Amino acid sequence: MDRCFAGAFLVAIMMVAFAIYIGWPCPSLSSNLLQWKNKDSSFFSIKKRKMFYKDVNGKGEVFSTATVLLLHGFPTTSYDWVKMWPILTQSFSRVIAVDFLGFGFSDKTVGIMYFCSV
Repeated sequence: MDRCFAGAFLVAIMMVAFAIYIGWPCPSLSSNLLQWKNKDSSFFSIKKRKMFYKDVNGKGEVFSTATVLLLHGFPTTSYDWVKMWPILTQSFSRVIAVDFLGFGFSDKTVGIMYFCSV
């Protein structure tokens, strides 16, 4: 079972790498992603690059004056918070989620290596 999964995973990675290599266009965004991008969101510039963020004034029913800043993991986006968003905006007075440079809707930089080390 493990070998089968590893083989399928390797084939999937090779297909994605091939698609990137020959320049196939990215698939269009789903309606959920488009809604995430267009509602209560904006961009700010940092060193001439655009960084995506969502900033919502919540109800603050639990934490009436608290602001929560949501950071995503590697390699993901602010969309990871979509299922928790309603609870967070109800509980906190302000909720902010960002996409780091190179991820999600933020600019993808050229000539910069991204890596993760432990």
